[in-house]
Amino acid sequence: MLAAKNGHLNCVQYMAENGCPLGPEACEGASSGGHLKILKFLREKNCPWDEKSLNFAASFGHLDCLEYLHIMGCPEGNMIFIMITNDKTFECFKYVFEKGIKNCMDLSNCLNWADDLYHDRIKNIFSNLN
Repeated sequence: MLAAKNGHLNCVQYMAENGCPLGPEACEGASSGGHLKILKFLREKNCPWDEKSLNFAASFGHLDCLEYLHIMGCPEGNMIFIMITNDKTFECFKYVFEKGIKNCMDLSNCLNWADDLYHDRIKNIFSNLN
């Protein structure tokens, strides 16, 4: 849902108040756009969510949304995919890894999908497991 993804809370509220069906796409949009207020509003209205919401929050580097989704019990799905390209996505990777969210990628996958700048930091996280 574009209104949720683009941060238009007033539009999302209007749609909810006027009977527009809100599906998982609304939570996915809010998660990918990093709009925690909208995500919370949608959940207050019992809008469904799925594993894509968690994945989008992580892969777009929205740690506040990721934490909220995880704490509130959003489904994890089979794998969280995070392309580590900046400090925000790296912080989300660390959160996913440290919280033991299902099927966090193994070292080789993490390195394949990370900018070279983050390789040593990722290796350090994995080496601290032992």
